[in-house]
Order: sequence, then structure tokens, then C-alpha cells
Amino acid sequence: MAAEIAKMPEYAGAARANLAWVALSKGDTAQAREHSLAAIELWNQSPGIQAAATVYYWTAIWPLVRVHLEEGDLAGAITFARQLLEPHRKGLPADLTTALTGAIDAWDANYPEVAQGGLLSAVALAETLGEF
Repeated sequence: MAAEIAKMPEYAGAARANLAWVALSKGDTAQAREHSLAAIELWNQSPGIQAAATVYYWTAIWPLVRVHLEEGDLAGAITFARQLLEPHRKGLPADLTTALTGAIDAWDANYPEVAQGGLLSAVALAETLGEF
């Protein structure tokens, strides 16, 4: 990728996150995971980039939530859902924050079925709101 060759990790990360969405739309969860993780890795290369890129992390994290859900890895999906709610991340609409928080709370209370349903509802809501 040109941005990687040019040593521009913020742009390379954005490109990788976009490729994750493309892969996900094609049903290629392996590629979606690879591109999402590569985006995060690129953004984490420098403290300056981290500060600028934190608002864009959601573009790499949402695909990871969905990949883990589709693979039946609820614990992994919850881990990434938690990252969406970190205070320094892009703010989400209140309804979406409530849905994610409810799923995470259910997981923490040892109600995995409720957590899974809540997370699936959050993904559906995110799609409706144009966040996903």
C-alpha cells in the first residue's frame, strides 16, 4: 500500500480499516480481521498518531465486533465492544451507547445469551444509524 511505503501510518491505517469493511461486506471475515488489526497496529505506531487517530478507531473496531460475533466468539466481541465505549474514542449516539453498555453489563453479570442478543441488537442499531 502506498501509504505504508511512504511511512504514513495514519493514512495506511485508514485504508486498512476501509478494506476491513469491504471484506466484511463480501463475507470474508478472515480478511476483515486482518485489515482491522493491521489498521490498529499502524495507528499504534506513534503517540502522536494515536492521539489523532483515536477518533477513527471505531472504523477498525466495529468490523472486529461483527467478526467475533459471526464466529461465535462472544468474549472477543465483548472485548472490542468495550473499546468502542472508551472515553477517548469517537462518541456514539446515546441509543447505541445504551445498547452496547447493556450487552456488556449482561456479559459481566454472567448472562451470555442476553449479552449476545444485546450485542446483535447493537450491531443492527449501528447499521440503522449509519455507524456500521
